[in-house]
Amino acid sequence: MTEIKIRNLRKEKESDGFRWTVIDSDAIHEYRTNANGEGLWVYAPNGCVWVESGKSTPVFEWRQIEGTCQFSLRGYTVSGARRKLLRKFTQMD
Repeated sequence: MTEIKIRNLRKEKESDGFRWTVIDSDAIHEYRTNANGEGLWVYAPNGCVWVESGKSTPVFEWRQIEGTCQFSLRGYTVSGARRKLLRKFTQMD
């Protein structure tokens, strides 16, 4: 089983939304919820590339991967959210 690390977990200012980074053996991924702490979005390539001076760079965007009814951190403290996220991302592995 891959070791999962949750880094930079923070509650957004003036909302109940969260942002965090997941580190596993394969990659680093950025995630967030909406302003209510619901839903799950990942920052991922959208299939387009930006070409400048012959150098291609993928274009990233926030993509919703779970709906507001399927995932929620609403009402969680940062430490409670960390425990829930570790359980979730360990199951996804």
